[in-house]
Amino acid sequence: MFTTRCVSRTPPPLSEPGIVGYHAKAKALYDSLRQRQKDYPQRLANGETLEALTEETWQLLCDNA
Repeated sequence: MFTTRCVSRTPPPLSEPGIVGYHAKAKALYDSLRQRQKDYPQRLANGETLEALTEETWQLLCDNA
């Protein structure tokens, strides 16, 4: 007969199934986005439209999905 002292009721830790390379891909995406965003104020000042920058950003997200 087992007692509570012999049997642990704590389940073993589980890891979430994930996409291979997820963290590296996410970091690369965020780094790319941050780099592009640095230029946005100057590009707007030079006459590019907010819509064009929005479309470019959206395309970056879609290409890396």
